[in-house]
Formats: sequence, C-alpha cells, structure tokens
Amino acid sequence: MEIPMSASDGERPETPPHVKTLESLARKGCSIGDRFAPGSPEGREAIAYWFEVIQYADRMLNLACNDYYDLRHPKHYLWTGHAAFLVENIRPGERVLDIGCGASYYQQWMAQTAAEVVAVDINPDRVAQSIRNNTMPNLRFLTMDATRELPEGRFDVVVCSHVLEHLDDPVPLLTNLARHIPKIVVKVPAVDSTWYKLVRKDIGLFWMDDPDHRREYTLDLLREHLEAGGWTVASLVRGFDLRAIATSPAAG
Repeated sequence: MEIPMSASDGERPETPPHVKTLESLARKGCSIGDRFAPGSPEGREAIAYWFEVIQYADRMLNLACNDYYDLRHPKHYLWTGHAAFLVENIRPGERVLDIGCGASYYQQWMAQTAAEVVAVDINPDRVAQSIRNNTMPNLRFLTMDATRELPEGRFDVVVCSHVLEHLDDPVPLLTNLARHIPKIVVKVPAVDSTWYKLVRKDIGLFWMDDPDHRREYTLDLLREHLEAGGWTVASLVRGFDLRAIATSPAAG
C-alpha cells in the first residue's frame, strides 16, 4: 500500500484517493495485532497507516462538531480552559483588538469584561457566522486582512490566538501591531504538544496540527518572533499551548 509522505514542513499532504470511509480504510489496512521488527520499513508503514486512520476520523469528527454546534467549535465554545488565558488578561474598560478571530467564541467572554472588542478575520464566511452568533452589544466583527490594515481607533490590547503559525512571516504583522498597541496576548501551538506529532516528525510524515500551519513553536522561537517585532516579553509560559504577554513602545 502506498503511504503519502511529507519530509519537509513546507509540503502539504493531500487526502489519498482511497481514504473515503473508515470501512474502506479497515479493508485496506494492516491487520490488528501485526508485529514488526524495530526500525523496519513495514513498521513505519503501519505507523503511517494508523495515523492516516486517526487523521481521517479526526477530520470527520471536526466536521460533525461544526455542524452540530453551528460552527461554534467545542474547542472554543465548551472548552473554557482553552480561552481562560485570553480572558484573564483583559481588564475592565479596555478596548481589545482580536486578530484572526475565525468563528471562535472566546470573544464573547472577553466582551463581558472589556469596554469594546473588535474582532477581525480575512474569511468573510467565518465573520458572517460570528456576527450571527454574537450576543454582546460591545463586540464587533469585521472582514479585514490584518497584515495590510487595522481597524480605526486606539486599542489597549491585541489578542493573537493561534494566528502566527498560519503566516509565512509573522514579524511584519507583529511589528505593525507594536507601533499602535501597547500590549499583546498570544497563544500558539507547541511543537511537542503531543507524542503523536513527535512520532510523525521522526518518521518523516507531515506532523503539524493543521495543514495550513507554516510552523509550530518552541518558547525560544516565540520569544524570537515577538522581539523581532519590537515587543518586550513580560511572560512566556507553557499551558495547553504556548502563551505570551508582551508590551511595546506604544505603551509609553
């Protein structure tokens, strides 16, 4: 059986033609209970195959959850711990800019504390969905490419939650934000958040969480990108993901 491999971070895996249903995967796959010699090509092929099954099932589960929860993915809508770091770093009365909001839900919780939240995303369909689900009068959603322009007005804090890893080069965006906004709250995926990713990387498969990711982060790389963008890192910690708070010259 041919297993598509992706040896470099820049390559993006395509869904193989034979991956149609879990039933078809089960027919074509390795037998449950097969044993393999350490480091053997057959063992590597088996690992790659079962990762393919898991990834296909995960895609189907995500699609079903998006339908059931009306595009309010449970990661954002029910898993409150995922957004706690963002919400806890918003102070009463602040005006907040959220970059790359997608169809997330945490903006609703930030708006309970902030004076105003303006959330932007380049995808108009996601913005329309967020507008439809919005329950807060002080929360606005805009279709905008934040790498080219920012909303008008002064903001006290900017939030970038799982955005930087999607950009070919996040430093220009960070630099522009640092010119105008005194504080940034950042979350990014870690390179070693699961052992699955480490195994996929070790055997030469595409290993990142999302096919659109250009990189995933270590604490050192996150600090490097923030400092290159003109930010002074105040806090850098590991949680569900990697998290940072930084300040800019606009603060003073």
